[in-house]
Amino acid sequence: MSVMSAIDLPLAHRLGWALVHSVWQVSLVFCLVGLLLSLMRKRSANARYAVAYAGLVLACAVPVVTTVVLNANESSPAPAGMRVPAVAGAGLPAAPTARAADTGISVERLRERIEPLLPGLSFCWLAGVFALAIWNFGGWLQVRRLMRRGVNPAGVVWAARFDEVRRRLGVRRAVRLLESSLAAAPMAAGVLKPVVLLPVSVLTGLTPGQIEAVLAHELMHIRRHDYLANLVQTVLVTLLFYHPAAWWISRLVRRERENCCDDGAISAFGDGIGYARALVALQEMGGASPALAAGSAGSSLFDRIRRIIGKGEPKAYSFAPAVAGILLVVAIGLGAGAQLPVLKPDQALIMGWVENFFMHNYGDITSRKSLEWGDIQRGEDGNVSVVYTYRGTIWDKEKQIFSKTFTFTPKGEFVGVEDVAGFPKKENPPDPATMEGLKALVEDFFSKNYRDITARKTKGWFKPDDQKDGNYSIRYVGVATIWDKEKKDLDLIFTFTPEGEFVSVEEAAKQGGAQEGAEKETPAEVSVLQNSTPEETVAGFTRAAMAGNVALAQSYFLPDGEDYEDIREALENSAKLKALFAAIDPEAPIRMAYSYEIATSTDGEERTPVVWRVKLKREVKLGRETMKPGSEYELDATLKKTENGWYIDNF
Repeated sequence: MSVMSAIDLPLAHRLGWALVHSVWQVSLVFCLVGLLLSLMRKRSANARYAVAYAGLVLACAVPVVTTVVLNANESSPAPAGMRVPAVAGAGLPAAPTARAADTGISVERLRERIEPLLPGLSFCWLAGVFALAIWNFGGWLQVRRLMRRGVNPAGVVWAARFDEVRRRLGVRRAVRLLESSLAAAPMAAGVLKPVVLLPVSVLTGLTPGQIEAVLAHELMHIRRHDYLANLVQTVLVTLLFYHPAAWWISRLVRRERENCCDDGAISAFGDGIGYARALVALQEMGGASPALAAGSAGSSLFDRIRRIIGKGEPKAYSFAPAVAGILLVVAIGLGAGAQLPVLKPDQALIMGWVENFFMHNYGDITSRKSLEWGDIQRGEDGNVSVVYTYRGTIWDKEKQIFSKTFTFTPKGEFVGVEDVAGFPKKENPPDPATMEGLKALVEDFFSKNYRDITARKTKGWFKPDDQKDGNYSIRYVGVATIWDKEKKDLDLIFTFTPEGEFVSVEEAAKQGGAQEGAEKETPAEVSVLQNSTPEETVAGFTRAAMAGNVALAQSYFLPDGEDYEDIREALENSAKLKALFAAIDPEAPIRMAYSYEIATSTDGEERTPVVWRVKLKREVKLGRETMKPGSEYELDATLKKTENGWYIDNF
């Protein structure tokens, strides 16, 4: 008995007809899923994932239902004079033969041609399912092997940080973190006893923050039970391996699964740009997860970065209805020779090149937020350009709005970058129509010019009566110290445009005498920021606070530190703190009370707690204690080292 004759049974015929019907049935499901997803481009990744997964389940369910219905039809006799050909719709009688002939299509002839092929079709389907099942079983064994071999429990530090991330994400299940010498990429696996495998290369190749982002992504897979969902998905695709629509829907499921975990990880840490950089760094290390792992590949890196930086969902969804319609036409034989449209390179590719350029350049930009991406432009030389607008923070201090045109070759090689006219510009620039805005513009001008002025004492600010050409002017009076030696009186009039752009600076003597009704400030000695060592930082802060220069004193604090905003308010409004700094003897040295040790944390940051002593020149009451003249008072703070020196984190 041959294999073909062995399967030449009624069941094989019903299975064959179910496979034939599944061609158009799964195509209809594909069309429905594509239409829904095209309408849900602005919905959450979780909603799109649910639709795509439901579509995959439905695509597998309709052939099963068709087989059951066909079996029921064959089991019950047809009414007298009525024949039910198997090619007709499930449970529906075929039209009379004469009517079919009128349409030029002989349903009976088509049925007779297909009928002999059904056993062979069923055999090919069974062979394909068996072969793909063996392949997937090998992948499952590979995952089990990675979970058992070459693994060690994570160290105490990383185990603690992993547990903290797990609690932050709300994962209540017990999850083990294992260091793997065999895994090529991070992955989550296991149903009853889930584990996260972290390659040793990741621990040595990524920063601690990037590793935490990767762990958060894998924990989201466990929280969502993605390993089990992926196993079920693999079974469904194995049964529908012959239909391109099933693979397309499966690819969407995997992509949206990764998007869901990306969203969960970002919501936990709140740093989309840092998370995108972690993805790029992980991609550059190479390697891929096994197909049956929860974190297996299924989403384009550029598509994911595009979502993270706020560009929106990939444009591929907009093509889904058209592609589904074409496939449906091909399935029913009305669109022979129809071809899918040729898709142009996605804009996300160019955006990926720009992000890669940022990773290797612009070291002074310590944080960045995307504002707008322009359309892709193609030049006559074949190069592509895009205008990218973003908000950048320079050295954790100055924030500006940048808009640049990046140009690349078609192969992604960098050609050049140019600023768009009018950029960069400050975010929320000072308003020159106000006195405070003019003061800020003058101080900014001093900080970027007059390098020979090593110290400066402000005596007063004056608003000239005449404002020329619609511009705004302010008169500054003070005393400057040149190169720490010569002292020079300053009496200058600064002029700015209504947009805050510098116009000119002139000596007031050339424009007339002093102005009455002036707004004056308490003299405050300003010196160059000294913070190359912890001693210089605390001494500089103390002397600035003694002089009443709140702005300079605040500049010794980390802009994103715990007390950056509080110290300004305290120095301006706290009577006790102002009394303390006013009582400090300016002639006495500021010295460290104890020796300090610089500690390096697991994320590479250098910190140190310091205590320093100041001598009081007069009596001052601090709470219940009254400090006598000549006594010493201790101040303490925690300092953090940055690329620009040591800054106070909390005081």
